[in-house]
Amino acid sequence: METTKNKLTKSEEEFFNGLSEYINEKIYFYGSIQRDDYIIGKSDIDIDIFSDNEKSTLNKIQHYLQIDKSKIKKTIWNLKYSKNIVYGLKIKYDHNNVKAEIALYNSKYKKNILDYHNNHVNMNLFWITLLNILKFFYYKMHFIPEPVYANTKRFIYDKATGYEGDKFIIL
Repeated sequence: METTKNKLTKSEEEFFNGLSEYINEKIYFYGSIQRDDYIIGKSDIDIDIFSDNEKSTLNKIQHYLQIDKSKIKKTIWNLKYSKNIVYGLKIKYDHNNVKAEIALYNSKYKKNILDYHNNHVNMNLFWITLLNILKFFYYKMHFIPEPVYANTKRFIYDKATGYEGDKFIIL
């Protein structure tokens, strides 16, 4: 998933290409940018980065983004089906017309994470339609509060993909 189903804007493309070159690691796109529920200008762009040296890569990411350490959150992910506990880092970035959620993991988790994210790309029309309805009421109508939106979206993902037992915690 080094390419996207939905087209990136010029500024997004330049940002992600620049980040990849700067940190000298491949970027893997996942989430709505790979599905039919992506909304230009509203949906963030989710990426995974895998590294054998997370500390060095994190320093490079932090320098490239010009962000404080307080913006970096630790994650713990219990992947039920692969029976793995995955540790990582998340950074939410919203600057210069680029809205992204960046995840950094050790390379040893790459197969498990990519398998999980690939499973979320091929959702059937029913689940994509539900996601689009949810996003319409959240982004366009401003009818749904953010916590309700996030929990409902997670519920839809879990039901659509069968990953109902996974637990993801951001510290």
